[in-house]
Amino acid sequence: QELSDWRQRGFIVTETQTIGSSLGPLRVFILKNAPQRQETLAVYLPYKRKTLLLYTTPPSSEKLALDFGAARLGHAGADTPQIAYSSESPALGKTLHFLRFSPIKMIEVGAFPEGQIKDVDEDGLFEVWSRFLPLGRFYVAGCSWFKLLASSAYQDRIYKWEKGRFQDVSGHFVEFLKKENQQACDLWESESRPKKPGELLALALQIYFS
Repeated sequence: QELSDWRQRGFIVTETQTIGSSLGPLRVFILKNAPQRQETLAVYLPYKRKTLLLYTTPPSSEKLALDFGAARLGHAGADTPQIAYSSESPALGKTLHFLRFSPIKMIEVGAFPEGQIKDVDEDGLFEVWSRFLPLGRFYVAGCSWFKLLASSAYQDRIYKWEKGRFQDVSGHFVEFLKKENQQACDLWESESRPKKPGELLALALQIYFS
């Protein structure tokens, strides 16, 4: 019933998820309008003989996908985000979003570039591993010799859900981050180190920020 308006506008359901809340089940939908190349996310709550639309994203060309790992963040029973989904586009890349139920609405509590849910320290509790672009996504520097894109320089960050919000705990995972960036460091020290100025600068910035 809650989807009848979307169907009239040419949208079909591509993914669904049902999540419990203090007021009843939250119904999550990814909807797609193929002819217009648009996708949207909608969250509904059946409540007191009505169906409430708690959250929706503006229809856009970004590709959306549900991530079912939100429940693995934090300790069992903790007030953690209930919904995780990703948005992706050629211009903006991929972003992992988190929503939490706060009666009677959904609020976004985190958005992480290139984010993924991962048990980094293998303790049974999952963190969010994100790749941040310190120069921004659209920064470009260059001359007749080379062109450097902002995406060439990135910094890995680790976040944990604590005390009702995401905390940057990257400092506790130094060895993991070093291991992830060891390939760039090894390349810098090897004879295969890039010779072109642009590629060399990109590698230097990657090592610097990471």
